[in-house]
Amino acid sequence: MPDVFWVLHGSDGGCIIPQGATGEAKLLESLQALPQFRDEAMIDAMSSAENNRFVCWQRSEKNA
Repeated sequence: MPDVFWVLHGSDGGCIIPQGATGEAKLLESLQALPQFRDEAMIDAMSSAENNRFVCWQRSEKNA
C-alpha cells in the first residue's frame, strides 16, 4: 500500500494518484514546474509518519 497519494482537485472534479503509479515521475516534474510550487511542503509530506494533507500548490487568482 502506498504511503503517499497525490490529490489533485479543481472546481470540476479531481483525481488521486498513488505514489509509484506509472507516470508519477513525469507528474512530479510537471507539478514542480508550476509557479510557486512548494517543494518544502512536498518534503514535509514525504517525511511525515502520520496521516495528513500538505498543500504543495494552489492556483492563485492571477493564474486562474
